[in-house]
Amino acid sequence: MPPRVAPTPAKFTAPVPKYDGNSCPISYLLKFENSCKINHWPKDTWLGHLAISFEGTAERFYFTWLNKKKKEAATATAAGLPRPVVSFDDLARDLQASFSSFSDKAVLEEKCRARRQLLNENPENYTFALLALLMEYDPDMSEIEQVRWLIRNSRPTFMKQVNMQKPKTVDEFLDKMRTVEHTQYLMAERNDTMAVEEITALVTSLQQPHNDNTNSSNNSRGRGSSNRGRRPVKCYSCQGPHYQKFCPELQTADETQSTGNTIGQRGAKRGRGRGKFYCTRHGYKMHNTPECRELKNEAAMREVEPSIA
Repeated sequence: MPPRVAPTPAKFTAPVPKYDGNSCPISYLLKFENSCKINHWPKDTWLGHLAISFEGTAERFYFTWLNKKKKEAATATAAGLPRPVVSFDDLARDLQASFSSFSDKAVLEEKCRARRQLLNENPENYTFALLALLMEYDPDMSEIEQVRWLIRNSRPTFMKQVNMQKPKTVDEFLDKMRTVEHTQYLMAERNDTMAVEEITALVTSLQQPHNDNTNSSNNSRGRGSSNRGRRPVKCYSCQGPHYQKFCPELQTADETQSTGNTIGQRGAKRGRGRGKFYCTRHGYKMHNTPECRELKNEAAMREVEPSIA
């Protein structure tokens, strides 16, 4: 059983909008027809009410149009033809032809193309706003064409999912848009919940004390603990299996030297760990340890002495 609708009170009269010719005639005629239907006026009286609503340029147009119709009626009477009947549809058609230009239609088309769905705009507001523009652009546009415009101007996230379901009416399009919007809201809420859970787990793991065994095992993995995939350690001074800075011969030689502030010692103190070149034997920054001639000569003499003996 259809729902009951309260009848319009008998004393209620919907106001009739005025038209001066500066706005779109199509939208004005739609408003005028709605006012006539609410007031329960018969259609044969719409012509008189429409003539009263004109003002300015539209009023001058009506007087010109009325004189033209009178001349046509007089010509038909003189020729013995039936007198033409003037109706509301004739005036509405001539009104649209006079006040609707090609430029106005082009402007309306640009407005329809520019009316995109905003970032936080709900489907209802977007749908009815674009439908109002499409009604002004082309009152005779089919519903399939309206759905195409709605899909084309919607946001990319809505466009992809709604177009896959291929709605054929405006109601179906609006229903699909609401479903997609609700789905996106649930996904965003779930992502926020997962993000909070991950942050909570991370903070909890950081607050827990570290295991001493893990730290000791990590510290035991020092440099040189495993030679797999690496070249063997070799001293440039004595050719021993250690780094040159740990060479016992160099340490012994440093101990036998005087403790005075010689140039070599000062250079070693200042240059150690700094600069591009450094020699552990001399302390200068003029060459590296592998390029030191004295160390090379000592290594060569060690190799020659066993062969002489």
